[in-house]
Amino acid sequence: KIAVQLAEKQHLMASEFAPIASVYGFVFPWTSSLHSCRNHLLTGYKIGLQSGDLENAFMNITLYCFFCFSSGKPLSDLEADMRDYGRQMREYNMTLQLQFLSLTWQTILNLMGRNDDPLVLSGEVMSQEEMLQAADNDNSLVLRSQLQCHRLQLAVYFGDYELAAQLIGPVSNIGTVNPANPIIWRT
Repeated sequence: KIAVQLAEKQHLMASEFAPIASVYGFVFPWTSSLHSCRNHLLTGYKIGLQSGDLENAFMNITLYCFFCFSSGKPLSDLEADMRDYGRQMREYNMTLQLQFLSLTWQTILNLMGRNDDPLVLSGEVMSQEEMLQAADNDNSLVLRSQLQCHRLQLAVYFGDYELAAQLIGPVSNIGTVNPANPIIWRT
């Protein structure tokens, strides 16, 4: 909290205070509401764009979108926002953040009935197989684990408990792979 108060007091820009996403995305959600955290993440996104710190801007907005999803923002509104953020990420070649945004985005599309198989994260914005291949190519245990967590959420939501049971193993490492991940405490 001291770091955030100091940065706010000195009116630091996101590029000068890169921990905004870390603090409001991974620390404060354990003790604060998602609503208060997501507002700071949206501010971090805007400041990042203004200052040219695109990496932090898009990290903030990716977390913001996940928090909006987790805290019940209407899916149709959020999907429209994510379409715009996804376009920006493609425009600026922010591949890593687009991958993480796509996981939540495709999950939302599946929940909205815009996929023939709601249990598979393949559709308008991503291919589950291509994302798994990208995770393997980049040796990204975090991306693989996140993808499986989103699949687990869908399996539970749609009542496929057999699939959910199969996914427990692949997602059981998220606490080790990405211990501060908000999906742990919100799933």
